[in-house]
Amino acid sequence: MFRTKFYPVITESIWRKHVSREALGVDIHFTELVDEQPAGWLNSLEHYRDDLPPDKINIIDNGAWSYRDEEVSPINAENLAETYREKAPHDSIVIAPDHMLIPGVNIAYRRKWNKEQAVKFLELCPDYLRPMAAVHGETTEERVEYAQWLTHIGYKYLAVGGVAGRAFEFNDICNMVKQVKAAIPSDTWLHVLGLTSLKYLKEWNQIGVTSVDGTSYWRHAFAGKIAYLQDGELMYYDSGRIKEDPDDFLIHVPSVSRAPECNCKACATLREHGIDTRMTGKTLNSQGNALHNLNIIMKAQKLLPPMK
Repeated sequence: MFRTKFYPVITESIWRKHVSREALGVDIHFTELVDEQPAGWLNSLEHYRDDLPPDKINIIDNGAWSYRDEEVSPINAENLAETYREKAPHDSIVIAPDHMLIPGVNIAYRRKWNKEQAVKFLELCPDYLRPMAAVHGETTEERVEYAQWLTHIGYKYLAVGGVAGRAFEFNDICNMVKQVKAAIPSDTWLHVLGLTSLKYLKEWNQIGVTSVDGTSYWRHAFAGKIAYLQDGELMYYDSGRIKEDPDDFLIHVPSVSRAPECNCKACATLREHGIDTRMTGKTLNSQGNALHNLNIIMKAQKLLPPMK
């Protein structure tokens, strides 16, 4: 029974042990607040974490989104391979250097640079890591050809990039990913960067996409949204607002959330320490809310039909 693997994006802003130690007097690792561990985590060099579970095959992203507007990429095959050598645990999937093909840039230069770096990175990547190349292109045809070329030179792990900002182009993106999947060897690991809404994940299950990553669990939390399942549907309540912090220069009106009490690991564990994940206005509440959201989103994902 095939289902696309989910890799939540983990950042510095999501629950560090030293934060819980200082605030609660007890060490709580973020994985202790997750009901069911995901396939792995996506760890970006832009916000790198060194405390991920060692028993998971995690994906390490090169941070291409952060330098997408720079004319010259600050990373290349040489310095990125060395960075991964210093930071990446054995067996990690590591994304090769890439520069996004976006409007307003020298597309021809970036296209050529991406190919050169893909070749060099295969040569330089430590042999205890799994190199993954990003599949870019202005058209579906270009992406298909590029994916085929990447597998031809030796890549066994590919990531479809440059689509997260085009989520509204649902049919076009699904068609493109389907064509890429059909054009590469069946044992190639195919990842899609940044599209993990349930609508997309339902399609990825059927297409046979190996894995995806997502940030919605913490983006919604920090926007004051709490995830819940109701009759099998994922929905969101508004968070309540804690009484104004005297150090906060903004004026907020305290409020109470309509969200019902939850007994997921994040909610139940933090409630024992006086932290209500349905409230926002303080760091630990919002971070606990993020991990609550992750628990609920992963439950919703399991309700989607597997590949037929």
